[in-house]
Amino acid sequence: MTMKNNKRKKEAERLSKQQQEKRRKQRKKRRILTAMTLLLIIIGGSAFALISPIFNIKDIQVLDNSQVSSETIQSLSGLHTDENIFRFLKINVRQAIKKEPYIEDVSIKRNLPSTVQITVKERVGRFSIKFLNGYAIISSQGYILELAEDNKRTTYS
Repeated sequence: MTMKNNKRKKEAERLSKQQQEKRRKQRKKRRILTAMTLLLIIIGGSAFALISPIFNIKDIQVLDNSQVSSETIQSLSGLHTDENIFRFLKINVRQAIKKEPYIEDVSIKRNLPSTVQITVKERVGRFSIKFLNGYAIISSQGYILELAEDNKRTTYS
């Protein structure tokens, strides 16, 4: 590294001030051109990903669900096939699905180029309490999962 620096110093001493200024300007132009080229590549790639039909959703997979049907979770998510895989925010989809009382947690993964994987963690009804003219089914954390007309105690684990 020091040999390169020494070499540059010797060259700089030999060159006139005008030549040094000219070299600085050329380096600056080269850096600007490189930065602009990189920026254009990033913008072009992003535009391609948002427009290209290659990245349209073809399959929505719902995993680890037993209480809530896959169709219900898909409809709650608001995701549709033939929609671009990059045009939705995971946090919005997660919040929409978590509105279902039986859903405790949700994780969403984009499997490129065309699959969205939704993994849910469900709450389980543990208790049944008489409430008005029916029963309230409650999870172990105290969430009211549903109101039922009869006591379905046999379905709890």
